[in-house]
Amino acid sequence: MHHCTPIRCGESMTGEALSIGQVSAQTGVSIARLEHWRRSGLIVPSARNASGKHHRYIRSDLVRIRVVLELLGHGASMADVWRQIDDRAAVAFHAEQSRTSLDSTD
Repeated sequence: MHHCTPIRCGESMTGEALSIGQVSAQTGVSIARLEHWRRSGLIVPSARNASGKHHRYIRSDLVRIRVVLELLGHGASMADVWRQIDDRAAVAFHAEQSRTSLDSTD
């Protein structure tokens, strides 16, 4: 199972939201699994493309995916993931934002 890193886990270099295929390629999570997570409400993409027909993933969505992968990688059950995801994703997102802010001041 692949984990996304802070560099790989976010919007594209141009700041665009990512398609499900791009997210799958970056994270190693299958499109079918991402769709299942979307339908279940675990990972719901926060954006849509210009036509409004397709979901797009932004940085906070990708951080949430990373947290799910880390929890599963450490042996958590899906019930555990559901209990912990919101708090851990929020902490991870804020930590990543802080790192990004510090990197931009170098």
